[in-house]
Order: sequence, then structure tokens, then C-alpha cells
Amino acid sequence: MAFQGPTGSGVATGAASRGNAPNAQATRTTSALPATAQQGLNEEEEEEGAILEILSLFTEYVIPGKRDEFAATLLGVLDRLDLQPPIHSDASSETLREEIQELRSSIDELSKALPRAQPRNKTWAEVAGGGRRGSGGVEAPKIVVPERRTREVVIKALGQSEDLAQRTSVEVVQATNTAIGGSKAVAARRLPSGDTILTFVGKAEEYTKDTAWVQAAFGTTAQVRPREFAVIAKGLPAQRLKAIHDPHQVVKELEKQTAGINRCKIQLPRSSTGRHAMVVLHMSSVIAAQEACRRGVVFEAQYFDVEPYYAATQVRRCYKCHKFGHIARYCSNRARCGCCSGVAHEGGEANCPEKGEGGRKKCVNCRGDHPAWDRGCPVATKEVKRAKEAYQYRPRQFDVTQGTRFEESTPVPALPRRTPSSSQPLPPGSQGRKGRPTDLSKAARTTRSMAAFLAGGGLE
Repeated sequence: MAFQGPTGSGVATGAASRGNAPNAQATRTTSALPATAQQGLNEEEEEEGAILEILSLFTEYVIPGKRDEFAATLLGVLDRLDLQPPIHSDASSETLREEIQELRSSIDELSKALPRAQPRNKTWAEVAGGGRRGSGGVEAPKIVVPERRTREVVIKALGQSEDLAQRTSVEVVQATNTAIGGSKAVAARRLPSGDTILTFVGKAEEYTKDTAWVQAAFGTTAQVRPREFAVIAKGLPAQRLKAIHDPHQVVKELEKQTAGINRCKIQLPRSSTGRHAMVVLHMSSVIAAQEACRRGVVFEAQYFDVEPYYAATQVRRCYKCHKFGHIARYCSNRARCGCCSGVAHEGGEANCPEKGEGGRKKCVNCRGDHPAWDRGCPVATKEVKRAKEAYQYRPRQFDVTQGTRFEESTPVPALPRRTPSSSQPLPPGSQGRKGRPTDLSKAARTTRSMAAFLAGGGLE
């Protein structure tokens, strides 16, 4: 039998000679067959024709160049469904026709449900990234930084008294403005770590120089620093970083060519034979972070690429509750045992009665018979997949939104009202007319005139 798609080539089977048009010799041979054999041959040809119809339903969805392979595969499936060899009885032939018709209907319904050659829906990562994987000319995604972050400072108050820690945002802002002697602070919020973020009217640098107000408003142990913007330098030599071992020395080396680095954290490879390491740099301003991403950093006379630190590319599991998505420092959940998923034992998992090969393990996340740190956990596998997808669409630069600063809020001057001139009198009844203009050409001229007016400086 030969399968011939609408545009593809055929594939031969054991009945190829019977699928082609018969020639004269084949006609004489067929007519000389007994009646029983002739009937069986007709039924076999009828079956082959039905199978060809089934194959033709799929040609629209077969990848070009794979038609022969697909046809052979589908014929093998039909063989396993016992549609061959042909059955030489009227009742069986009728049953076969009904089965083929039912199969054809099912295939037709399936073909309607199959997606055609249309653009697929974007994933959340593609939407966030602003483009598709591998699409040329698409600008790399950016981390959007609200403008207010440039006006924020972080207050770290170690050992703060209970009454100061329990203050509301309004009370914090009032205490700050009293200490500063003005109305410069506008908002405050407390972080899970216990630190406080203050938002001011002006730039944050103005309030980090003289820090006397910090101790007056938050206690003698309080410290202030501007908001930091984390970037990550990749590919640095792991052996050299191990030899230096001091983050302060690494910052000192990097600051020779890159300004604005407050501190760093070295991330060495897990493998002892790993050659490359990463360094997370905390930049003092978004401008410094943008410049580092644009130019890279120099370490021991070598350039290394820098990009924004993107937390979504990391797989985080809390060592307190063993849930994914956060770390123990900011965890407010009840402590759990990662081995048996019960309440945490004194001394940690080492004192769990289920520890060891014979113990009954229970995962906190999927409730399976394994500890929470098992890499085969389906929840862990899902988190790894999510992190890998996020890495494919990670941002490569920062983008600061243009917000409205409080001190720049000025009333918008009213546009001058046009008055009719003596040379161009208005028609009677046209004054005070409201609604959409009916003359679109005049409306377009009016819009262009306004654009030219604004481009020329407006009311300056």
C-alpha cells in the first residue's frame, strides 16, 4: 500500500502493488481469479482505501519531511488494532466499516482540537522578559526600579527597644521629621528582617551624611545606609578568590575600575574542581549598578561581565520550615524536621528517631517517603525547572521609572484662551460649542498647532 499525502511523497508497504492503478496484465490476472478470491481481494482494496483516508486526515499536521515516517508509524498502530489482515465475510466487513467510521470521527474531532500553525501563547517569563527565546532583535529585559527607591534609606537598629520597634509608620515619620527639623520624611515601612525603610522628598544621599537624626529617632545603636542595588559578576577565577578569601580585599581590587561598590559576597563553585566563581556586588546607587552592567568589572587586569542579581533564578529552601521560596532568616513559620516533617527536635535532624535507612521519612513539601532535601522530590524538581526558565529570561540591565518628586510638584499653568480676531470672525452660534469636531482636517491642524506650541517652549 502506498500513502500519498496532498503534497508529500508516498511510503510503500507490503501491498504497494495493489495500491497503484492496475495495468492491463493485472486486470486479466484479477479477472481469472475464483469468485471467493476475487471477493477477498476487493475487500482488501476497500480496506486499504479506508486506511488511506485515515492517513490523509493527518497530513495537515505532519512536519514536512516526516510524512513517510509518520505514515509507517500509523500503519503499525492500525496493525496492532487488528484492522489487518482483511476479513472475508460480509458481517465482519460491515463491522470493520463501522469501526473505521468511528475511528475517522474520533480523528476528525481530534484534528479540530489540535493547534494549527499559529503563534503559541507566551509564558509568564516571556511576558516579563518582553520577548521570546531566540527571537532576534528583541531588547533584553530590564529590572524596573521605581523612582522612589532613589529617595529611600535603610535604618538598621540592632537591639532596638520594644517601644520603638512597635511604632506605626505615622509615628516613625513624625519622629524622623522631629529629629531632622522639617517635613522631609514622607513614608516608612518595616521589613521582615526588622530594618526600617524611610522614603524622603529628596535624594537619599542628603540624609546619609549627617546621621545624628538617626540615633535621635531610632536609638543609639541605629545605623543608616542608602538602598543598595545588587549585581552579579560572573566567571571570576575561583582559585584566586579562594586565595584572597577576604571580601574587603576583593572590593578593594574591583574599586580600582568600578565605583560605588559597598560590599560583596563571594559564591564559590560547589565542586572542588570548579574553575569559575561569582561575586554578588551591592552597589550604592542605581546609576552605579547601571554603569557596572554596561561596562563590566575589572579583576586582576581581566574584564568580567556583570548583570542584575535576579532572585528568581535561585532555588531557595528554608532550613527552618523546609519550604521553598524563602530563607530561615525571614521565616515566620513553625520549625519543622526535614526528616520526618514533624515538629523540630532539639539538636536538629541528628536527633530525629526516623533518621537512618530504616526510618520512615516524610517530606514536608510533597508528603512523600523521603527527606525534605531529597533532589528527587517533585516539588524540588519543579522549583529547579522554574529557576532554569527564569534564568533564560533574566534581566540584563536596570531601568528607573520616571516618577514625580514632591519638591518638583508645581501647578500646571493654564493655556491661553484663543480670542476671535477682527480678520477672522466666528460664525454665529459657534461660540461655546462642545463635543467632537465634525471637520477632521481642522481638528488635525489644531492638534499640530498645539504640538508646535509645546515644542517651542510653551509659555516660557
